Amino acid sequence: MGKDVLLPLLEHEGSFAFALALTSNPSADDFFHKADMRHKVASWLADFDESRLGAVVGATQVSHLQEMRMMMPGRLFLIPGVGAQGGDLDAVLRYAIDSPADPRILINSSRGIIFASRDTDFATVAGMKAKELYRACKG
Repeated sequence: MGKDVLLPLLEHEGSFAFALALTSNPSADDFFHKADMRHKVASWLADFDESRLGAVVGATQVSHLQEMRMMMPGRLFLIPGVGAQGGDLDAVLRYAIDSPADPRILINSSRGIIFASRDTDFATVAGMKAKELYRACKG
């Protein structure tokens, strides 16, 4: 998908979108682990206002987190992969934040929270897992 997909989304005032920059799944090697492609994605995103377009950067790609942040300062990162996919939260907090005052990250832990329990205590356990992640991020 290219600019033609994003432009209709971003033409509405107040809209915001995320573009896939580096996935958490193992098949990211097929495309995103080539350095020239990471640079190309970062360069392509530079054409869009950071207040309107963020980047999806997977937490399991620890070796590339800092590189992606350096290539896209100021851009909001949606970071999947913490939790069930085994993403390293400490590495995310060390390498993906933009600045301590304005980290510019949004950590997603869907399966780690929604599948924390399959019993009647689901809401309680999911809430506990969400709070644990929050506390871990606050350090």
